[in-house]
Amino acid sequence: MSLVVNCPSCDARVTAPHSAVGKRVKCPKCGTGIAVTDDEDDDRLVKSRRRDEDDEDDDRPRRKARRRDDDDEDEDDDRPRRKKSAGKKGGPPVILFVAIGGGLLVLGVAVVVLFVLFRGNPKGPGGVFGPSAPAGYTAVREPAGGFAVFLPGMTSKVDVKINNQDGAKLGHYGWAGIDGGSDQQVWAWSRPVPAGFNPGTDPDGLVKLLAAYEHDAQPGNDRYEVVGKRAVTLGGKPGVEVRLKQKPHLMSQPGDNGFFAERDKEETERVARDGEHHVFYVTHNGKQVFIIHVSQRKSFPADDVLKTIADSFALI
Repeated sequence: MSLVVNCPSCDARVTAPHSAVGKRVKCPKCGTGIAVTDDEDDDRLVKSRRRDEDDEDDDRPRRKARRRDDDDEDEDDDRPRRKKSAGKKGGPPVILFVAIGGGLLVLGVAVVVLFVLFRGNPKGPGGVFGPSAPAGYTAVREPAGGFAVFLPGMTSKVDVKINNQDGAKLGHYGWAGIDGGSDQQVWAWSRPVPAGFNPGTDPDGLVKLLAAYEHDAQPGNDRYEVVGKRAVTLGGKPGVEVRLKQKPHLMSQPGDNGFFAERDKEETERVARDGEHHVFYVTHNGKQVFIIHVSQRKSFPADDVLKTIADSFALI
């Protein structure tokens, strides 16, 4: 089988045997050496070269893909790091700290408000929102006089007159009431400490302070005698409880057997049966003296009544 090849110099067509494939033949026209090739082999060679090129092209995308995979791996490596970073920044959310801080602030303000309102005596009526008075008591609050207290029975403010002057302008403030069921009377006063008076805080000094305003508590009084005194605390300050008992007013002389002797006997029996009993509570703040007076016939007021009064007293 013969092959036809073209001369690259003169373009002459040269016929060569198939056995000359891969060899060179001389162009009879111009003498140029011509390489003899088989077209099918050339096609196969071209196809082979194309496959090699395609393989090389295929290699390139794969390398790119590998780079993308590497990038993905890098990105994947970044993701855990971002998660770890987020974890480090995490913990309790900020809003939780804000809520806790706000709650503590509100609680602190509430504590301060309650302290201001109830600083006189949290157990008594001294605070604006103090507890309600027990049954049978009136909650007395006297801001101008500087005190508050629970008093038994129906109690109202006293219009004090001193030498026809308004007592409030002179620093005298009072409340008074009566409990008809027990024939009990009660008063609560705030009065200026007498000029030049230094009562101190011991029971004896406070009794003298009481006597400056209450004639019945003065030593040697012919109507009442002091039968007891003890130190107490009133509104957080030292105070005294003083008990007075009515004594019979005798008119006879020793050895008398007449009218006056009979009269004195009846007086003694009356006082023993129906005499007055008084309890005073006294304290002061250096400027004002505070006096609570509870009186009752036949016997001293009940201890629970006196305790309620004394425990509820507050300076405001």
